[in-house]
Amino acid sequence: MKSGKCPKCGSSEIYRGRGHNQRSAINVGMFKYARVEDFVCVACGLTESYITDRAKLDAIKNSWARVPQA
Repeated sequence: MKSGKCPKCGSSEIYRGRGHNQRSAINVGMFKYARVEDFVCVACGLTESYITDRAKLDAIKNSWARVPQA
């Protein structure tokens, strides 16, 4: 959706938000947070969130449980 096109419905009605809602960051460890940038397709409602500080991805890797492959 960062490209401006919805992968679900193909719409270009994509809107971006950052820090303007209650969930502008996620917990990545004790007293550590990573800011997120949210994208919403207003045509179908699909949402995606991205970590804005890529350095925080290592903290997530070390503190979150990995999802097993199906």
